Amino acid sequence: MISLIENLDSFTYNIKEFFIKVLNVKIFNCFNSKNVNSNIICLSSGGGQIYDSKFSISFLNNNYKNKKIIGICLGHQILSYFFGCKMKISKNILHGKTSKMFFYKKNVFQNFIPLYSYFCRYNSITILINNNFSIIMKNFDNEVMFLEHKFYPIYGIQFHPESINSNFGKRLIKNVLFFLKKKYN
Repeated sequence: MISLIENLDSFTYNIKEFFIKVLNVKIFNCFNSKNVNSNIICLSSGGGQIYDSKFSISFLNNNYKNKKIIGICLGHQILSYFFGCKMKISKNILHGKTSKMFFYKKNVFQNFIPLYSYFCRYNSITILINNNFSIIMKNFDNEVMFLEHKFYPIYGIQFHPESINSNFGKRLIKNVLFFLKKKYN
């Protein structure tokens, strides 16, 4: 089971349906830490700012060492902020547009995905990573689009893999979940 921490965004519905229909995974929507009992947590996208996501930050404070966490869009930004990364406005602001991205280095997440792929973005923020993270994917503006924490099973995805416009989004999430279950069980 995966717990989905909502950051009050309409895309959360798409993420939830994506997990249920495509990946055949049970989802539990949660709004307070008493309900977060899954081993894998997804911090959803959101329409607000990082600072508006008090529950997500509180959850991370109490659980980042003992949960497997995936952050999507705002969830990615929340994870990065929590671990001390800086942020800036993206070179190209894309809302509902695809962006060509590439795997920064060969890794397990690339299975069945071409080196260069198009994924859908709904954001104007990019992360300036620090020593806590490794880069998995970048776009051609040299901005981090997918990262992993060096010491914990924590992953941040800036784009929307659940979007119909993300060519290999479903495969990417399958690869991430397979890796989390295999390596960290």
